[in-house]
Amino acid sequence: MALEEEEQQTYSGTTAERLRQFALSEDAKERLSGLMTRYWEITAYAFLVATAAVLRFYNLGARAMHHDESLHGFFSYGFKKALGQIVTGQIPAHDTYKHVPFMHGPFQFIGPGFVMFIFQDGEFQSRMLAAGMGTAMVFMPFLLRKQLGTAGALATAFFIAFSPTLLYYSRFIREDIYTAFWTLGIVIFMWRYMATRQNRFLFLTAGFLAGSFMTKETTFMTAAAFIIFMDFLFAVHIADKIRATSPDMSDAMYALLVVILIPAALFIAILWPFIADWRSRYELDEMPPEADLIVVMGTVSLPMYAAGMQLFHIGPIGFGPEWRNRAGNNGDSHIASQETTAAVLSVFALIGIAATIGLAWRPKVWAIAAACFWVPAFLLSTTFFTNLPGFFSVVWGSMDYWISQQDVRRGNQPDYYYFITIPVYEFLPLILSIAAALYYAIRGRMSYAIAIATGIVAIFVLLWLPPGPKIEKVSSLHIVLPFVMVLVGIFVFPMDRLNRFLLYWAVITAFALTVAGEKMPWLNVHIALPLAVVAGRFVGQMIEGTDLREDLPPIERVAPFLYSAAASGLAILVFVLLGPFTLASAGGWILVAVAAISVYWAKTGYSTRTAFQVALIGFVAAAGVFTVRASVLASWGHPDDPYISKLAPRDYGETPDELLVYTQTSGDIPVLADKIGQYARDSRKGKGLLIVVDSSEGYTWPWAWYLRDYKNVQYQAIGPNYSPPKGAIVLVHKNNAGNVQPGPDYGPPVNYAHRRWFPEDYRGADQKYSTHDFFRDLFSKRELSYWLDFWVRRTPPNEIGSTDGVAFFPKDFSAIPTEPVGPTVRTDGTQLVIGGDGSAPGQLNGPAGVKLDKAGNIYVADTNNNRIQKYDPDGNYLAAAGGFTSDFSMNQPWSMAVADDGTVFVADTWNHKIIKLDKDLKKVKEWGVGGQESADGDPTKLFGPRDITLTAGGNVVITDTGNSRIIEYTKDGDFVRQLGGKVSDTDAGPFKEPVGLAAAPNGDLYVADFWNKRIVHLDKDWKVVSEIKVPTWGSNGVTDRPYLALLPDGRLLATDPNPCATAPDCPSPQSGKILVFDAAGNLLTSYEPAKEGKNVIERPIGIASDGTSVLVADSAGSVVRKIPLTEITK
Repeated sequence: MALEEEEQQTYSGTTAERLRQFALSEDAKERLSGLMTRYWEITAYAFLVATAAVLRFYNLGARAMHHDESLHGFFSYGFKKALGQIVTGQIPAHDTYKHVPFMHGPFQFIGPGFVMFIFQDGEFQSRMLAAGMGTAMVFMPFLLRKQLGTAGALATAFFIAFSPTLLYYSRFIREDIYTAFWTLGIVIFMWRYMATRQNRFLFLTAGFLAGSFMTKETTFMTAAAFIIFMDFLFAVHIADKIRATSPDMSDAMYALLVVILIPAALFIAILWPFIADWRSRYELDEMPPEADLIVVMGTVSLPMYAAGMQLFHIGPIGFGPEWRNRAGNNGDSHIASQETTAAVLSVFALIGIAATIGLAWRPKVWAIAAACFWVPAFLLSTTFFTNLPGFFSVVWGSMDYWISQQDVRRGNQPDYYYFITIPVYEFLPLILSIAAALYYAIRGRMSYAIAIATGIVAIFVLLWLPPGPKIEKVSSLHIVLPFVMVLVGIFVFPMDRLNRFLLYWAVITAFALTVAGEKMPWLNVHIALPLAVVAGRFVGQMIEGTDLREDLPPIERVAPFLYSAAASGLAILVFVLLGPFTLASAGGWILVAVAAISVYWAKTGYSTRTAFQVALIGFVAAAGVFTVRASVLASWGHPDDPYISKLAPRDYGETPDELLVYTQTSGDIPVLADKIGQYARDSRKGKGLLIVVDSSEGYTWPWAWYLRDYKNVQYQAIGPNYSPPKGAIVLVHKNNAGNVQPGPDYGPPVNYAHRRWFPEDYRGADQKYSTHDFFRDLFSKRELSYWLDFWVRRTPPNEIGSTDGVAFFPKDFSAIPTEPVGPTVRTDGTQLVIGGDGSAPGQLNGPAGVKLDKAGNIYVADTNNNRIQKYDPDGNYLAAAGGFTSDFSMNQPWSMAVADDGTVFVADTWNHKIIKLDKDLKKVKEWGVGGQESADGDPTKLFGPRDITLTAGGNVVITDTGNSRIIEYTKDGDFVRQLGGKVSDTDAGPFKEPVGLAAAPNGDLYVADFWNKRIVHLDKDWKVVSEIKVPTWGSNGVTDRPYLALLPDGRLLATDPNPCATAPDCPSPQSGKILVFDAAGNLLTSYEPAKEGKNVIERPIGIASDGTSVLVADSAGSVVRKIPLTEITK
């Protein structure tokens, strides 16, 4: 009674107050501690799942919607709108989603659509399903813990939780993480069925298989691979039974029997009810669980492979190559009209065959399993009965389209693509998986070790051989044979069958995706998942069964492991933050010593096995720091990213510093979308605001997502002399911005990055770097340094690629500044800095050429603002020609020249013409048309002229860069002569990407022949006088083009935008330099201009000199620097 009174007194008040009192009590804390000790496994999973949820859901909506995300989100949003209208009893104003094969399975639209219906639409909501399923995957190994082992399942959950690839695509509305969820479930339920033979696991296998088929076409490969492995297990089972009746059977005969039975086992499973007599001879009384899985998985999915018949040429039916390469768009069924009869008949025939086999097997069980597959498949494919032809679109059209795309090879990535991406991001599970494969295969047997070593040597020999014949456009020597050898090894060497399956799953997936036509970063998900499971299984097996005494206190039993893990992880963290060889990193080396002592303690105090376990945990912890770092940087963005786009406040993961990011919508897009929303509110036009979007080069996406609620959006081509409708906001491709004539009602244009991509230097300078080249160079010092630099510093190997746009807002919108913020000229020590990033008068955007007139006025080719600008000698803005509000357009002019009378000649590079302006910068005339030169060397057909200079007599000389020639015209554009191209080469050979020009008073001419890595000195008759070698020229960066300036004393200045001694194969971008040569062509010195702001590099392009100072255009910093000549030449 007293105790009850005490408890009532302790926990009194309302329910909430009692709960609060209990939560703060010592009694509650003791109970919780006891539960955690008793249920440590659940506690560990709870921690991992909670951590995974934070990693996947935190700031989920901040990153700009990728092109593909916007497409998936837009159609999911359409389904959500229609669903909402149906639920409220309205007739849908929007068409509901209908399956289209090229957009993959229906689940990736219908699933997010339901989420949006519940939680409303937005970037966060669109990604919620991916984040939720990605989080659920962390818990799923718990369901397989009896097979993986307690520690193995937890390790697997750890690797899934922190995998950079799985994390990134769990924050991405794309089908791959959904497919990974379904695939992991299939694996779990297959092995649970084989362990328990409970029918519910067959039903779950069938249901998850349906989810996978309804999500992505990679399931065609995955399902077939799993069925093949079950077939192998069944073949081994039959062979064991037959061997039991033949005790004298040799190992060789047994192996041969297994090989023979692999194709036969499938038919034995199908005919099992009808071959009882034969089975009785070998005591095959009960059908093994793997055979059950063959029947269930094979029959329910069989109709999905109907279009696969096109892969086989059958003369009478006529399945020739045209079938394989023909995907239909015939109505909602998406069956080519020529294939309709064959498609319908084959689908129903396979359904009939599957039902016959299944009902003969176990009628009730098969019927339930078939329902688990086909009910969700039919509902999703027909969009819940609203699109009945969608059934054929999914069942036939999915594989039909997938087959047709194999020759297209979308993305055009090299065969070795996954040999780059997986080691960069999944290095920890990859290393552990390789160790697992060797450990499982060798198991202490020297003969096995010798056989494996021989196989590895053979693979390296194959990789060193020159390219051989190709299979499906993939090298047979460098890809197919090595993979086949590894797969044969997995099946030949004796090992636990779960270990064999996991290794097979990882290798066959990598092999299939490497051979398949499309290679994309999101497909890494399907390789990363089995690697995580293999690594988890291996770590679990390695750390189970320690030699630590059970009579020791728990803390002492785990102390060596804790010390090793903590010390190793913290040491790497110190090295990452401070560098390994700095005074501040001394603490890191002390931690390394602590980790080493922990291993030594385990060896001397316990055993070598325990020491190995402690070392393994230390390695996982150390490499885990790099893994977590890669995960966070790829998914959440790089802090203080120097490559951040123009308008974005910070990098939320959309800056393509990472291979996983690939091509990504710029962070400028959501910023502009917010400004459009603000203008809609300020102008009170609301969702009726007129918005015009340029439809060229896929610019519709992601704008279709961001503008989904606006009722008056026009997607159209923006042609010449386009006048926007009054009050409209115009979003246009940078290349078409010159076509817009906005008039006085519009403010200055807003430049923005639309889409950016990771530089693909790994494909080689000419994009033809072969698999043989890759493996040949893989272990070279230069390549290892290249990849180690990226792995450690996460710095892109070159400039980030970009497709830019221009936004035009009405002038009355106050959120868009009409004047530059602050002055456009400043001093920086002894230097004058002109410009600054922007499009307002005086600001610059990626400037190229710079020139002076005789009064010292400065002219700058403001390339990305499509104009030239004029400044006085002190850098004050005076005037401009071209630009977005001009009465004539330019398209990325790269240079100009100024005559003594003030006439300006402009190389209008991507309009492929020369423009002549008067001293007031008014257009006088133009000449040149776009296109490659014809065979007769037509001097009016220009292709990307880059520089322009004037002779002593006033003639105009240009570099017609794209046509590899120089051309001289009169000041009125009449042709005088040309050199190079298809007509005449120089005495020293043809030009290759000629860019900069410098004319001497005596008529000599200097030409920067960039890709030939030389400066060619020509006399007045254009005969070669000499060459100056510039070995660091020749890179392929878009803005890497050199210009020249001649000093009065004969010295020559040249810009070196991206010095690269190995050009065109440049491992990483370098800060540019100004090179100084004497009159004889000897290099005197070089000078590196200052970097602008937070830029990690500067990119000197245009250069000019008045004899006392040098002007250089820094394209990366969007400024022109005026530097004392003595500072450069000292």
